[in-house]
Amino acid sequence: MRIWVLFLCFIFICANYTLAQVDLDQIVVTKYGQGKNLPINSESSIFKNLENINLDLQSRAPFKDIQADFSLRGSTFEGTGVVFEGISVNDPQTGHFHADLPFTTQDLQSFEKSSLVNGQFYPQALAGAVNFEIKKPQKDSGVITSGLGRYNLVSEALSITKRYSDFGSRLSLETQQTDGYRLATDFRKFVGRIDNSLDLPSAEIKFGAGYLEKEFGAYDFYTPGKGYPSQEWTKTWLVNSSADIDGDGFNFYPAFLWRRHDDKFLLDKTLLRSNYLNHHRTDIYSPQFLTGQKVSWGEWKAGVEAREEVMSSSNLGKHTRNAKSALVNSKIDSLGRFTLEDSLRFDRYSSFGEVVNGSATLSYNLDAKKKIYAGFARSFRPPSFTELYYNDPTTLGDALLGAEKANTYEAGFKLSDKRISLNFCGYVRQEKNLIDWVKRTSSQAKWQAENISSSLVSGAETDLALNINSKTKLGLRYAYANKRFDDQGYLFKYGPNYTRHLAGANFHKEIDNFTYAASLTYKKKPGRDGWVIADVSTDYLLKKNPDLKLYFAVSNIFNVEYQEIEGVPQPGIWPEAGLRLEW
Repeated sequence: MRIWVLFLCFIFICANYTLAQVDLDQIVVTKYGQGKNLPINSESSIFKNLENINLDLQSRAPFKDIQADFSLRGSTFEGTGVVFEGISVNDPQTGHFHADLPFTTQDLQSFEKSSLVNGQFYPQALAGAVNFEIKKPQKDSGVITSGLGRYNLVSEALSITKRYSDFGSRLSLETQQTDGYRLATDFRKFVGRIDNSLDLPSAEIKFGAGYLEKEFGAYDFYTPGKGYPSQEWTKTWLVNSSADIDGDGFNFYPAFLWRRHDDKFLLDKTLLRSNYLNHHRTDIYSPQFLTGQKVSWGEWKAGVEAREEVMSSSNLGKHTRNAKSALVNSKIDSLGRFTLEDSLRFDRYSSFGEVVNGSATLSYNLDAKKKIYAGFARSFRPPSFTELYYNDPTTLGDALLGAEKANTYEAGFKLSDKRISLNFCGYVRQEKNLIDWVKRTSSQAKWQAENISSSLVSGAETDLALNINSKTKLGLRYAYANKRFDDQGYLFKYGPNYTRHLAGANFHKEIDNFTYAASLTYKKKPGRDGWVIADVSTDYLLKKNPDLKLYFAVSNIFNVEYQEIEGVPQPGIWPEAGLRLEW
């Protein structure tokens, strides 16, 4: 009860303080619900801001950028798709590495959530997806940051953008390290990325390449409660290119993405209890070619895509699988107040055959500011290489696993005008062939990956954004998910680890040379007590042209004890401070 009182008091105080200063002629809509135009409040974390779009981040590491599992609408960490510049980058080894993407806070343009029903349809996403878009190098600029924090945290970043007529280029570098807040929670991280763009009379061409290297303590990351001081090393390479070509009425969109991920995992870095060591390497190759056209009744887009996944592992062995895909989607907006959006996708997998998925959404405009909609989506997720082939002293995969499948039904309401942006929806998702790590009896030696019975997920989401003026913003959000399935007497390794209640509030205010930000996040998982995490930050502008800012931030300001993954404690209060030079 005290948690809810604190949460409601925070919302009440922010709302009253904000609404008392409303100038209705200056209100501008901010899309908190979709992650557009959202201020990035932390110099040290990108993914922390994803919770503003009701995406649940289940982290084992002190900072969510080091290790985090994505969960959307009650899904497992494997069930949320991750998309980079429109192409799926789901890690074929395991969903634990979906967040290993080589870009910095200075490279990110936006992140946007897709429920598959009311948005872009993506493959390999059972419950939905999040798409990351990278900034285009637009003009000469630069950013340098340097900061220190608790537990010997050191953060440094540099980003330089140069524009030469029709050509733009940006180089970004970022490093971060800490001794950790307890045994085997230290980490070191380096990110380097370059992005280029070329504007031609009838085309825009983009090319980018990034590298991410991390070494981090992984205390009980995958053995909750066993007390293993594990250590992990990962390296990620990503190269992407795309073009938008105007073909005199038709537009053409060729694209290509390559992602390599190396992982080395040592179960016990002391080597006292175990010398278990794994090396894994995965590669994704994905070319794509789309074409589209705007016509009198709306617009359409169609094309083909290929994907090859290659695994080489000391534990999982060597494996290759590929998929060839054809897709089409359209938007019909010539039906009066009605709009029909649909997508159809055909995939032929070398591993388990052919699948057809897609979505259809019908919306009705109540007026220029409000609309209601209803939709349906059919989705699937192939098993990861870990689920198929993993074998260690406590865990065993199954090479005969089938793909997970889901049907999602959703209906909702949207409001957007000069004062407010409000989204609300309810949904039901029918899941089949779910994959989980289970035991049939307590005496069974290993956790086994199995396709268990179907489940039914029902829930609702809402988000409210108020952009009061250019210096004051308020965002509120809530997501509820309830997952029901017949456990058939199984024992589950991780249990029902989804978040049933996810609520939050964000407040952003600029006063003279100061910028203030505060956020609250409440989480409640089935069978566990909920918790509230509060973060605050402030910037002070020391001088202009170039801008020199002093920033100070505190995560978990109330020093709450909590565990995103049961058995893996998270850090308490964590202050950090630094300087930011921008021109």
